[in-house]
Amino acid sequence: MIVDSPVAISIFMRGIYTTKLCYSSGELNHTGALLFQHFHTNAQLSALAQMGDISTLNCTLSDCILHKRSEASNPLPSRSQTSKAEAIASGLSLPIHYLWDGKQWLVRYEGLVFETLRVALRREQIRLNEASTLPEINQGKKRSVATNCYQRNRKYDSHKRKKATTFLRR
Repeated sequence: MIVDSPVAISIFMRGIYTTKLCYSSGELNHTGALLFQHFHTNAQLSALAQMGDISTLNCTLSDCILHKRSEASNPLPSRSQTSKAEAIASGLSLPIHYLWDGKQWLVRYEGLVFETLRVALRREQIRLNEASTLPEINQGKKRSVATNCYQRNRKYDSHKRKKATTFLRR
């Protein structure tokens, strides 16, 4: 999923949600993966919450590029929210919203429902893997992971049915 507009990153620290914008590379397989892998300790999250808006998120905060913006171009109404509902509402106008709820990363993309970032990254990885094997499937050279799992389960089920039928006939 390629994102052309900024994405929101909301972080819950000390009873307040702080929302930042990330202006480039906001898609799940870049910004989402970096947040999930590298930003989960209180020190990292506190430092990220104190930063301004980000042009590009990197593995370490010292490598992040801060975004120079004017207040007129700010699509978010408020930067600090006291409740989770306010933090969620502040990022509704953006395509992707990452939210640290104090325990784990959540993400909202392709709709209005938040889900854990771990699940979203796994789904995106499966989608990308299946998309990369589609031309090969049409040529009959290679099957996708989902096709292989389906056929393996089908063989297992038919084996169980055959075994049960044999047992009943005796």
